[in-house]
Amino acid sequence: MKKSIFILIILCMTAAASNAQFFIEGNLGVNYSSGKNESGDILTAKSSGFGITVSPKVGYWLNDRMAVGIGISYGTQNAKNGEGQEEQLTKIANPQFELSVFGRYQLFRKEKFAILAECSMGMRKIGNKIQSNSTTTSTTTNAIFISAYPILEYDLTERLGIIAICDFFGLGYSYSMQKYGGSENSGHFFNLITGTSLFNPLRAGFIYKF
Repeated sequence: MKKSIFILIILCMTAAASNAQFFIEGNLGVNYSSGKNESGDILTAKSSGFGITVSPKVGYWLNDRMAVGIGISYGTQNAKNGEGQEEQLTKIANPQFELSVFGRYQLFRKEKFAILAECSMGMRKIGNKIQSNSTTTSTTTNAIFISAYPILEYDLTERLGIIAICDFFGLGYSYSMQKYGGSENSGHFFNLITGTSLFNPLRAGFIYKF
């Protein structure tokens, strides 16, 4: 995998130098949730959550339909449960970092609109920290994944476009190793409806073509 990443980095650097068929891309995913528990007309507790994912990519079109590239992603999800009752307040933090390589194929294009399919593989690290009363529990999950999903693209100009990555519809496989204290748990996971984004099933962004 390290060799593949290195080869793609060299390929993208060569493309940048030639200033041809090279593109950069970035997308952003944001989600927010809130809720409350009531007993009659009395509010007993509240809950809230906020997450954000930033994912820049760099790629190179090999021909009119096929592209390859590399990407990184950072996301975090924070939640509070039991707000209003300090003795039951629980705080959860889930940071995620991801490094991947990808291949992209243009399935359909009609003037400024295009549908593409992307397959990516890479490494992912997910943290999980739970604070409840005076107790703190932390786990770390390292995973290797491969997934495929559709992308929608619309060209605003000849070089600049907007994209939507539809992580809620795709195929995926991952192998993960979770560490908790001195113990380790591992597992294989196959998914029919999944994506590379842990927190945001639909992400919007931009693409710029040199």
